[in-house]
Parts: sequence; structure tokens; C-alpha cells
Amino acid sequence: MCVTIRNARAPVKATTRGVDAENLTTHALRVWNMRCLPRCMPAWGPGTPYVYALLFLDTPEKSDIRYVNKGTCMARVAVLILGAGKGTRMRSGLVKVLHPILGQPMLALPLKAAADAVAPEKIVVVVGYQGDRVRAALADPSLTFVDQTEQLGTGHAVLSAEPVLGSFEGTILILCGDVPLITSFTLAELLRTHRNEGATVTALTAHVEDPSGYGRIIRTPSGEVEGIMEEKDASLEQRAIREINSGIYCVESSFLFPALHSLGSDNAQEEYYLPDIVAVARAQGEKTAAYVVPDASEAMGVNTRSELALTEEILKARANGHSAKNHTSCSRKE
Repeated sequence: MCVTIRNARAPVKATTRGVDAENLTTHALRVWNMRCLPRCMPAWGPGTPYVYALLFLDTPEKSDIRYVNKGTCMARVAVLILGAGKGTRMRSGLVKVLHPILGQPMLALPLKAAADAVAPEKIVVVVGYQGDRVRAALADPSLTFVDQTEQLGTGHAVLSAEPVLGSFEGTILILCGDVPLITSFTLAELLRTHRNEGATVTALTAHVEDPSGYGRIIRTPSGEVEGIMEEKDASLEQRAIREINSGIYCVESSFLFPALHSLGSDNAQEEYYLPDIVAVARAQGEKTAAYVVPDASEAMGVNTRSELALTEEILKARANGHSAKNHTSCSRKE
């Protein structure tokens, strides 16, 4: 079986063989983002619309178009991943993001998903506890590391990257190092939604049966994303909401750091919450959006050894072609 990706705006084609059907769409999207789109960008420029289709070719005379999508060429993109937390609930001397999952550090999984989803100009990792150990474990010259010297919340963690990303012009994809089940396909869809909506801030969300421990997505009566309320600060009515925040965002760089500087810490945890930038954007008249991931397990954070074991089970199930939806019973701080 082979998959061909054709672009309607330019003579670009990539073909891959020997991919099992369960992973076909994700693999083909990776080919598109890693091989095709970078070749098109210099000629098209940011903002150019494109259309691509995956064709399942059984014979030269017969093809079956199974997936058609469209989007807009991304402007410049940087990836920022947060990995400074100690992870005390792991009850281990090892920093949380270095705990192994199927033989690789937890942090390596979202890093790879982001790299496969988009060809970022920069990849920045925020480290704190055992930062030298994290640097040594990843040992990738394409990564830039910054230190969060104090643990003052996720907003403060992102602000730690201002020295290296403050002058960057484009979209910043923010991920959590302890959310290892996120896929490249979902991140690509998040980026596509962000661009198509013309948003300044786009959050990745999920619908779950038990939202305990997660921030809740607050929407207007018309469905627009109005804010994100952390559980400790939420009213009983807000706690009943089952759409949760994953901690993953696309944010325009021109907005991000000024917004972070405006945040306060008048909340239950006395920290600077990154989710508060959604309310800041709304107050400034900026567009906010959300992409709801169909498989809620992708939003699952890892905080304990039992959740680490569950993550491995889900990854093994994926490898065997099985779904693992709604495994999001773990709690998250912010």
C-alpha cells in the first residue's frame, strides 16, 4: 500500500510504503509536514492556502481518497516545552519528565510529537529541578534550554523563556513535558485551527467524564472561549463543566510575553497561571479559540507512578491499533 500526498497549489508529491493502516494518516501527515510543506513555503509564503489529500493506491488504475484537508501555510513557529517541575507525587529522586516510558524519557515523547507536527525554527525547553540532568538526557544540539529558578507557576515558567523567544516573530506552540500522549496529528490540527480561526490564543481541550484536577474551559453562550478557570478557584457551577484544559496552546509571540507580564498571582495557589492569558486576550479584543481533541487520553498528565504505568498501557494499545479514550482521571496542577 502506498500513500501519496498531492498539493493543489504546487507540483509536490511524497510517497511512503509499508505503513500499517492504523498509523497511516498520522504517518502521511508527518510526511506532508516534514517533506512537502518546507519545500513549498519559500515559494508560497505565510498565509497561502493549501489543500492536500491522502490517496490509498491499490493499483495504478484505482485509488481511494480517504482523507482531504485544507489549511494555511504557517508563519514562523517555535516550540516551547515546560519541564521544570520536580514531580513530588512520583515519590522518586528522579525529576518527573525523565521517568522512562517504553524506554525513553517522558519529555522525549511530546518533543517528538511537536517536531513531527511542524518544522519549528526553535525548540526551547524550560528546566528547573535537576536541569543539568535533563540537558544531559536529551543532549540534542537543536534544543535550547532555559532555567526557571523559582517555581512560581506555569505563567512564570513560560516567562523564563523570554530571553530566547522575546524577539521571535510568529506562533509559539507551548506544551507540557508531563503530557506524553499527545500526538503529532493532534498538534498539527491545533496549529491548523489556530491559523484558520485567525486566533491570538488557541487552547487544546478535551471532554472527559471526570474533570477533577483540571482547569475548566469557560465559554460564552455562543460557544466562544472566554477563559480557563483552575479547579481550586472555580465555583461549583464551573466545576460541573467537563471540558478541560490540556495545558497545550498556540499563542502569537507578539501577544504572549506582554500578556505574561500583566498577570497577577491573586488566586488559590498564589501563582502566575498561564491559562489566564486567555482572559487577557479577550479583554484586549483578541480572538481566542479551542481545538477539542477527539481522544481525551491525549490530554492526560502524568503525576504518579500509576499514571505512568497507565500511559505505557495506552501507548501499547495504540501500537496494537486500539483506542484509549477517556483515560483522564489523574489530577493536574494548573
